[in-house]
Amino acid sequence: KTTLLRTMLGDVRPDSGTVRVGPSVVVGTLDQSRGRFAGEEALVDAFVAETGILANEARSQLAKLGLGPEHVSRPTSRLSPGERTRAVLAAFALVGVNLLVLDEPTNHL
Repeated sequence: KTTLLRTMLGDVRPDSGTVRVGPSVVVGTLDQSRGRFAGEEALVDAFVAETGILANEARSQLAKLGLGPEHVSRPTSRLSPGERTRAVLAAFALVGVNLLVLDEPTNHL
């Protein structure tokens, strides 16, 4: 499954045929390692840097996915993989992702 997803995303060259994505498609990828939002800065700061929105808007968007005040000030490295997954999905909603490519999406939830 992972190889198929990586081929669809252009990370792996197909043995035959081609992979095409339409011009209006905005792809959001979530790999099984959950490496995004795993640094030392507070979640709200990392989210603002990733999405370009204001901090109060970031808090509101994160809260929609169950990431409240106890999460947004925590260093992202101290979030659980499931919490990081929810933060990534919240970011996808803001940047207009209309095609989700999820590798092992229910891991850590």
